[in-house]
Amino acid sequence: MKIIPEREPDIKCGILSIWVLHLQFPEATDYWDGGWLDVVAHCSDHGASVTVSGSILHIGEIRTWMDELLKMDDTLQGTASLPTIEPNLAVSLECNERGQITGKCQITPDNLRQIHEFIFDIDQSYIKGIVSQCRTVLRTYERCDYQEKK
Repeated sequence: MKIIPEREPDIKCGILSIWVLHLQFPEATDYWDGGWLDVVAHCSDHGASVTVSGSILHIGEIRTWMDELLKMDDTLQGTASLPTIEPNLAVSLECNERGQITGKCQITPDNLRQIHEFIFDIDQSYIKGIVSQCRTVLRTYERCDYQEKK
């Protein structure tokens, strides 16, 4: 397991912090292999603390989450999920009619033997900050030569 970096997280969503360390395969030129990120994710609340690390996030997953967050920010309703393929991390935010957001983070370093789920609340005013952080990660790691065509 990697130690939590001694810097601010690249993405902060309530009690969840994500640090992007580097691309798993920086020499890869295709979208799939070239988009895997080596990360450390940490979620902590009320006496429980779980950290996972590895190449468990893809740049496309962050883009999808950012797009859903932008829709949520515009409409103040709906759900924005970080759609991870790897089973170590899953994040979902749901906005109610008053603009309050309930978040759910499922995080585990060992998906065959452990289940950890954190429920937390954030205000709608945090969405723009999360979007901005996602954009910074995308600008840093998403290369023009393999961006997925929409």
